[in-house]
Amino acid sequence: MIERLHRVLNGEAWEELKLRFEPVTEEAVVYNPAQYEFTRVETLADTPEPKKATPVLDMLTADPAVQKAVARSKPEAIEARRQTAIREIERLVGTSLNRYEVMIYREAYRQLVDGEFHTFCSKVIGEYHAGDCTLRQLLLRGALRASFSSKSALLHFAMTGATGSGKNDLIENVAKILPVKNVVLYSSITPQVLYYEMRVPVPGVKNGWTMNPDHFKNCIICVTEIADSKAYSAMKAFAELNEFSSYTHKATSGQRSLDLTVRGPRSMWVSSVMGMKDEQANRRFIHSEIDEENPERREARVNIISDSLTSQRSLDDDPRMRICRAGFDLLFASKPRIEPPTEDVAAVISDLNGLLDKTGHSPSQFKQLYALMECGAVLRQFERGYARIEMQDVSEGWFLSGFENHKEMLLGGKWCKPADPMDGC
Repeated sequence: MIERLHRVLNGEAWEELKLRFEPVTEEAVVYNPAQYEFTRVETLADTPEPKKATPVLDMLTADPAVQKAVARSKPEAIEARRQTAIREIERLVGTSLNRYEVMIYREAYRQLVDGEFHTFCSKVIGEYHAGDCTLRQLLLRGALRASFSSKSALLHFAMTGATGSGKNDLIENVAKILPVKNVVLYSSITPQVLYYEMRVPVPGVKNGWTMNPDHFKNCIICVTEIADSKAYSAMKAFAELNEFSSYTHKATSGQRSLDLTVRGPRSMWVSSVMGMKDEQANRRFIHSEIDEENPERREARVNIISDSLTSQRSLDDDPRMRICRAGFDLLFASKPRIEPPTEDVAAVISDLNGLLDKTGHSPSQFKQLYALMECGAVLRQFERGYARIEMQDVSEGWFLSGFENHKEMLLGGKWCKPADPMDGC
């Protein structure tokens, strides 16, 4: 009965329940010897018997929730909701969409509203890159920092691992599902890269150039190998701690000294074998390591490579990649404003910062953790209807950051522990 009521409230079994509770007038059956068959005829009663009382059906019919569910289940209501969703999507992306694009964006929008988008993206990438599920989630969550302005720290990630462990492959696969305009991918960098990327020609002046310090604004810069002092020097200009400060960098071009002022990107991802050797740059990154080699991971990697080679399949050809990119496009276009957390959540965050301080972490790492929590709030803005840090964002950000990972602590007067966003998936 309870299951049937749920189906009615969802508008799925209204007619079925109606028939179940309404009385049915019995019909007389008369044997017609001329036709040698049974023939049904109407009851000959002059006055039909009144219908029996149906209190359950009357109660359900009068319930506003049931009335709303029935109204929402009508075809015209469903079509109206569909058109409303399409208009909202086109408003966010700022352009009209063709029929194929509407299908892709509607599916991405549905996943965002239902809270399935993060898991969907992680599983799609996991089919092309073995292992590193937590690191994959960290990059996907951190990518959202490029979509909103905040006083918290910018999110930069440094990944280490042995040669051939799959660092570059992971970064490239995650970058493929992000909006193209928000990602810049380099194999390596030097100070000259900044100069040539930031040059803007001066109209009407022969060989005249000026520098655009906001060239990398709202971008994610991916560098697949950081290996020498030149790269560290250039990286300091990229890896700002916040978006409201700037960094003046010395460079040379044609034996001429240049001062480059850079307002860094919102997020920078780098990988290396030995890790960064520059302390000033090092403290600005959340550090992670590729999963260690094990028989299961090696077997999964071999299967993925064999399947992609024999089927000529890659993430670029996967139609689901377009759904992932459409979802990030909607997240980036929404331009969320982060609301302050409630008092109880703020108390947990404050105690968590105290815990990190006691274990030797720096204030910049507190800010990075808070920025990761903000990304969780941004991810769920379509699902919740607002962008505000909740306890779910705190526990998941705590888990992904790698700070005090699997411990339950008394924070803000309640027992809390980090939570894996993919737990149970």
